[in-house]
Amino acid sequence: MAPSAILVLGARVRSGRAGPALSRRIEAASEAAARWPDAAVIVCGGRAWDGVVEADVMARALAERGVHEGRIVRERLSLNTVENLRHGAALARTGRLAVVTCDWHEPRAIAIARAMGLDAVGFAARAPESAWPRRLARAARERLLRALIPLVVVLAVLATIACRRAPPPHTDAGAPLAALSSLATVSSAELVAARVAADLRQSEGVAATLASSPDVAARRAAARALSQIGDPGAIERLGRSLVDEDAEVVAWSAYGLGLPCDVDPELSREDRARIVRAVVARSLSLEARALSLEGKQATAAIDPWRAIAWTLGRCGGIEASRELARWLRRDVTRARAAAWALGAIAHRDHGLEDDVANALIDAVRGGDGGAPLDDALYPFAPSSLRNDWASRPPTPGLAEVARARLATAGPGRVFAIRALGRAEGAKPDDLRAIVNDPVTPENERVEALRALHWMGAGGDAEIAAFATRNAPVDDAATLEVPVFGAVRVAVELLGDRAPTPTTLTSLRAFVPKGMPPLSGSPNAVRRRATLRCLAATALHPGKPGEAEVVRCAAHDPSLPVPLRAELDALRDLARLAALDRSEITGDRRELLLKLARDGVPRVRERALGMLGKHAEAEEAPEIVIKALAAKSHGVVAAAAQAIADRPSVAFVLSKKAIEKALDPSAPPPDKTEPDRTVEPKVLEALDGALSRPLEEADAETKTALAAAVSALKHQKARGFALRLCGDRSPAMRRAGRDALARLDPPGKAPTCTTIDDHGTASPHASAPPAKKTLRLETSVGALTLALDPVIAPVAVARVAELAASGFYDGTPIHRVVPGFVVQLGDPGGDGYGGAHSALRCETAPVAFEEGDVGVALAGRDTGSSQIFVMLGRAPHLDGSYAWLGKASGPWAKIAEGDVIVRASVE
Repeated sequence: MAPSAILVLGARVRSGRAGPALSRRIEAASEAAARWPDAAVIVCGGRAWDGVVEADVMARALAERGVHEGRIVRERLSLNTVENLRHGAALARTGRLAVVTCDWHEPRAIAIARAMGLDAVGFAARAPESAWPRRLARAARERLLRALIPLVVVLAVLATIACRRAPPPHTDAGAPLAALSSLATVSSAELVAARVAADLRQSEGVAATLASSPDVAARRAAARALSQIGDPGAIERLGRSLVDEDAEVVAWSAYGLGLPCDVDPELSREDRARIVRAVVARSLSLEARALSLEGKQATAAIDPWRAIAWTLGRCGGIEASRELARWLRRDVTRARAAAWALGAIAHRDHGLEDDVANALIDAVRGGDGGAPLDDALYPFAPSSLRNDWASRPPTPGLAEVARARLATAGPGRVFAIRALGRAEGAKPDDLRAIVNDPVTPENERVEALRALHWMGAGGDAEIAAFATRNAPVDDAATLEVPVFGAVRVAVELLGDRAPTPTTLTSLRAFVPKGMPPLSGSPNAVRRRATLRCLAATALHPGKPGEAEVVRCAAHDPSLPVPLRAELDALRDLARLAALDRSEITGDRRELLLKLARDGVPRVRERALGMLGKHAEAEEAPEIVIKALAAKSHGVVAAAAQAIADRPSVAFVLSKKAIEKALDPSAPPPDKTEPDRTVEPKVLEALDGALSRPLEEADAETKTALAAAVSALKHQKARGFALRLCGDRSPAMRRAGRDALARLDPPGKAPTCTTIDDHGTASPHASAPPAKKTLRLETSVGALTLALDPVIAPVAVARVAELAASGFYDGTPIHRVVPGFVVQLGDPGGDGYGGAHSALRCETAPVAFEEGDVGVALAGRDTGSSQIFVMLGRAPHLDGSYAWLGKASGPWAKIAEGDVIVRASVE
């Protein structure tokens, strides 16, 4: 009888290649594969020799020998013969097994297999003739080990039984979820306590009995709560619940295990590798039970495959990327999740290995007879603003497959557009139709413009042509259409490089002769001023005093006072943008200091940021002293960050250096002796800023202040860093930890893993709200937010309460990135404001699609009142932000500065 599977047992790997014994087994396995063409080939071996796993080496070598990759299954957990056979048989499921191993090892391997109840036959790899003493010793060892086989197998079975708890009611962990479990149906005291514990970040508040309950709702509630908490106790418990038989429990457990990789960039490589091994092991056991489900699509918001893929993407490493590459040949849901996760790895590691990149290209083509997977292009350009693959050689075939996918409309086409911007051989002609077709979705048009810019001068010429065609023809043009965002992006991109005759002509179309004062409706004035200032800055880089830059937002004095102030700020920001592209000395320095000292908050923040960036601007302690005392928390944060970025901005000549300079008899300066020191008044101003009452939601300000304390090694402020060290937010604890590492002696700083005060839980943690609808009256029309508490009940309740209280009334929309996101919820309009207390993150491994609503963050557990609405697909946000619901209305028409007139709740 022909075997249903060929099990190839692992052996030593040397320098990334198969050792002699493994090479012989691989050769025998290729012969077995040719003899039994219908049998799966399962390569067994989880040992990592110099970081290279046995199963990976065998799989690649067999593929090179002509064995189709679709037949090869990698078993990457086993560390010995017993485990090779047990895990390999689990993947094979049923039928006879052909076990490939060395001829001297074959009798023992077959004896073990039969003792385990397996139907197994041997397929020996002939070993070379060796000296008789070695043959004699090997034969004696093998006889002894065969005699011990019954005892070894019995002990293994007993260990498995001893470690196994009574199983809960069966739910197939590999099956698609029908729906995410509803919080509203949970009413027991222990389940409520678990939700409260999640909000307080107290893992001990999640009863241990929940995880072992036969009630699946209890186990789901425990895993969900622990995944949000993420402390060491929670991580340990999630590792145990990862083996649960319920799909949702597995999903929350896998997701929670990956959160440390997402929130702590300094997590060690060893810790990341341990997490990867754990979730890969669980994925293999799921796969063994779920092979019959291949080809079916999951329909739920969360499932174990997406959660495992998310964790592999965030933790990264070679093992994670190769496991995800294997998923590209599975069902479409797993393949998409793998592609998004590989994008996270590519973004962090600046590319992927060649074999993984080739697997992605094959998936786009629809390899193995499957449908083409557009999402597999995402890892080649996970960011439209950065070339993540710049240090890697070009990927063959990328331009060809991306170009082919442009013809298919759908949410994945945007990834093909992005990929063409990075692909060798791609041409501006490929994207011309996308940019100019009036029915192109706006997010695709914007991404096409950015991709064209990556192509160089030829791409910029296409951008210039588009911008010229869409330039406002007269002062009556309102530009209150979605294409405004694309036009704004086009003008920004044209100003990113030195002007050419073509780009100069295009930019001139946005700068009317004499820059007549702006008048008309606030929306029209705001948009025209934005384009005029962008174009003027691009036309006059490094010339902030040029008349067209100074007058880019000139306005009629009859306009409303708030609008005039907004336009003046646009002018000053334009001058700073021009200034930023030159050396800041002399008059330019004086202009920078003036705007840093006297501008409105948004302008001061930008100027202070430049002060921290331009070393030639020299010291400016008087500027940071005044800024640290500002009422605006954003200005305080910008001043502190300037100190952190360039500590010398707070320096003055030391008293000793001044005395020597004034004493003609003093010896020449000693180069080893510092002539500058921190201005004492800067430290006093920093102490004053630290003593001000800061709300829990002022996360960015606290982080910047901690960085300034660290940069100046201000020992007096150690207490502030120590308070952050015990904060509820991991982002704040990390800021405290980093500051203390500079203030304390080496090796003496605390690790900042313990929360000092868990605070009070939100009442909505124990009593989740119903669905809410927010209706926003804005200057561009009616907008709607349909809020659903299924993922983030506390955040939904907070946003609804703020809207009902009038908090959002009159607030500007302070951030718009065309094709990506609209952000709102800061009354001050600079992005630093919030609503007092911070929200605990209620994140989940769900996708952020176009129209989705989420909570804006400055680090984990720092959300407050600010929310965002997606203008396109953004896989890099998945799992890192709380999902609140869906938006509807003309969001693509929004521009920065547009105002929410009134918000109401239904």
